[in-house]
Amino acid sequence: DIAIEMRLAGAPFHQARRVQVSIGPQSFPLISKGGRLPSSPNEARFNLEYCVALAMLGADVITPEDSEEVEAHLTRNALRDLISKIEVVSDPARNGFYDARIVMIDHDEREYVVEASTARGSSVNPLSDDDVLAKFRQLTRPLMSSEVIDRYIQRMSRLSDADEVSWVIEEVADVSAGST
Repeated sequence: DIAIEMRLAGAPFHQARRVQVSIGPQSFPLISKGGRLPSSPNEARFNLEYCVALAMLGADVITPEDSEEVEAHLTRNALRDLISKIEVVSDPARNGFYDARIVMIDHDEREYVVEASTARGSSVNPLSDDDVLAKFRQLTRPLMSSEVIDRYIQRMSRLSDADEVSWVIEEVADVSAGST
């Protein structure tokens, strides 16, 4: 999330000379790969350098498809180049899995810094209603048509007025059965 925040703030990743991602020691051995490129979808899921580079280059959400399509993504020179500039470091001052800091230094030695200590979407850092809807659309788009998504959102917005809510599960069952 902080890589996306940095990108949206205008950090020029195409001019990055070095990117340092500081994370807590409890996370470090799980997701830092020392600059190694992932060679399988499972490796991609747990490769922070890969995920940060995807976010810096335009991904607003890292999805399972990004892991499944790792080979295709790695054909992008800009992605491979950015991964090679990312260094993940273990910082004992970082507590928890969501406490992180990214420092990017460009070719002119300008420094861009973003940090967060709580997960986006947590009670301390909540998503807006628009963020929740955008995330819902992003995650359900592969499963449902736009019309079904819009209908579901409309019905959910009136849920407190509903006398009956079995449709919530029926909609999901219909999607699982492939009827939408």
